[in-house]
Amino acid sequence: TNRPDLLDPSLLRPGRLDSCLYLGISSDHTDRMKMLRAVLRKVPLHQSIPSYFDNILTRLPATFSGADFSSFASNTLMYAVKRKISMIQAQYDAYKSNVKIRESGSLRTIGGNRPTRIKSLSEFISHLKRSELHFEVNVQDVDFAIEKAKPSISQFDILKYEKIKKEFSPM
Repeated sequence: TNRPDLLDPSLLRPGRLDSCLYLGISSDHTDRMKMLRAVLRKVPLHQSIPSYFDNILTRLPATFSGADFSSFASNTLMYAVKRKISMIQAQYDAYKSNVKIRESGSLRTIGGNRPTRIKSLSEFISHLKRSELHFEVNVQDVDFAIEKAKPSISQFDILKYEKIKKEFSPM
């Protein structure tokens, strides 16, 4: 548990939950870099992002926990997906406008397929090539995520956990 102070004291007797392992918040740059790399390892990053990692770390709060880093990674991905969705929506809107201008039930070649009459956004997407659906997290996505980044643990909480550590640790 992350709240041993809420456990029934009978559970803390010897032979039961009698050990306390406190990990705390890492302030070491190397450890924070490892956490950042770990949470972003499966995120499709633009090639420029890894060189931007030091900048990212200096802009994120020092009290970021592992869960906060994970949330940050999810947010960067969410911003990249939203950006891609907006781009596809704009392409579809342009396609629809082109159809209306021609007023001939216009046909368009999409994704290298034969010309097709497209009636909906989902149909439009189904005709796109896989490469046209590809996206990557870029610097702008990272910057948006940094703006929204808030640590889940306050300085007060850290002091409270340190007190709990002293109370429950045998050393």
